[in-house]
Amino acid sequence: MLPNFKREYTQIISLTLMVVGLLGISLSHLVSGASLIGVACWVILISESMLLSKVQNEMSVALEALRKKQEIEVKDLLFYLRQSELGNSPWSNIEAAKNYINKISFPAIITDSGGVCIALNKHLTEALGYGKDFIGELCHTCQKPDTYGEYVQGIQANLEAGKRFMHSRLIFIDSSGDEHEGTISIIFLPDMRTAVGIWLPDNSGILKSTNKSIKKEKYDSAIKSFVE
Repeated sequence: MLPNFKREYTQIISLTLMVVGLLGISLSHLVSGASLIGVACWVILISESMLLSKVQNEMSVALEALRKKQEIEVKDLLFYLRQSELGNSPWSNIEAAKNYINKISFPAIITDSGGVCIALNKHLTEALGYGKDFIGELCHTCQKPDTYGEYVQGIQANLEAGKRFMHSRLIFIDSSGDEHEGTISIIFLPDMRTAVGIWLPDNSGILKSTNKSIKKEKYDSAIKSFVE
């Protein structure tokens, strides 16, 4: 391998050889002079070739680094746009719906047209005890049988009317067999086959019931004390 001299040194060497060669030719030493001039030209050609190769290598490294940087930036941008789309349109597709139910603090589940569980969040697991192993199972197994038929018929009627958003009272049966009453919001995705269910159990609500009545005498007593 040739030594890597600085360009200035090789230029001085080639110039010196060329001057000496020309001087030899002028003194009738044609062969020696021509040889020195040839060596001078060879030295400067090799030097420029090595310099060009070095520049090309540095440019290749810089371009590769720039390409990798741009690739990372494009991936980050695509990821940001995808996350923005999922966040802005939670009901646009299954992936967006999965992303959404994992963010909210209510029990939620995603089912297909046959009632098979596609996904559920940790809050449903905490409320009813059904974990990831429930994915792929039929959801009617965790609902009260004597109300399930009417519940499904109501969903079908709403779908036939073109409604994607609906809600219903529902009784869930947890993994221990206990019943939990509440309200479920049902959102169908644009394919009108996949549904997201967000369940609001009664025992987690602020007001447990609005059916409590106040006796008339207590009401009159309260009004009288207020007036006085």
